[in-house]
Amino acid sequence: MLHLFRKIRHDLITSSKSFKYFKYAIGEVVLVILGILIALYINNWNEERKNEEKQLSLLANLKNDLDKDILYFQHYDSIYAKIEVESEIAIKLFYKAKTIKDIDSVNSLTKLRWHEIKIHHNTYDEILNLSMGYSMKNKELQNFISDYYLGTDLFRIYIQRIITEQTQLWQVPEIYPYTLLTSQLESPQIDLKLIDTSWIGNPKSPTYLILNECLKRNQEGNIGYRRDIYQFYIKQADTLKAAITDELKIRNK
Repeated sequence: MLHLFRKIRHDLITSSKSFKYFKYAIGEVVLVILGILIALYINNWNEERKNEEKQLSLLANLKNDLDKDILYFQHYDSIYAKIEVESEIAIKLFYKAKTIKDIDSVNSLTKLRWHEIKIHHNTYDEILNLSMGYSMKNKELQNFISDYYLGTDLFRIYIQRIITEQTQLWQVPEIYPYTLLTSQLESPQIDLKLIDTSWIGNPKSPTYLILNECLKRNQEGNIGYRRDIYQFYIKQADTLKAAITDELKIRNK
């Protein structure tokens, strides 16, 4: 059978029909090339369609993460707003304190809440892992998203540093007379008269000085800074969410 086909092919080439054979062969090659190009086009189109659908899905999920961030920031901003007021009162009372009762009042108003920051970035991590951000057509939105998560990560790291520094500050030996006194006021185990209280109202005392520093750092470096950042990122998250909403409207048309 193969021998027969070879003979026919040889006859076509050597006969007057050779020109028709070459035209036929070229036509076949062109059709094969066209077929390959069409298949590649369809495959690329399918990949682009899947990529587009995935991007739209991730942007929608990103909006949900931003909603969670906004609720998170609002919740803790309201908590620290109350703590901020109480802390201001505590500092004023501390400067006027003369007795153990005054220090007890300062202690009751001093909320040492050092929550770490938790940002919802699962979707953003997925975008990075899939390299979706690099293929996003709207580069302005892509940069906005990157800046938001970079900023919140830096905020989280800074808060961790503040927590570490303040934890260490509250553990220095000079603060011990205060912590001992307040612990006994909450759960008396020994006679309060046996505890050193000479530092109360004494600006030259190491305990007074370190306690003053602790209260001020907590007020300014922890509470005040947190509230500024919470409010800033509430606006940032809301603005970014609106930009994503506009992008989804355009791309879903």
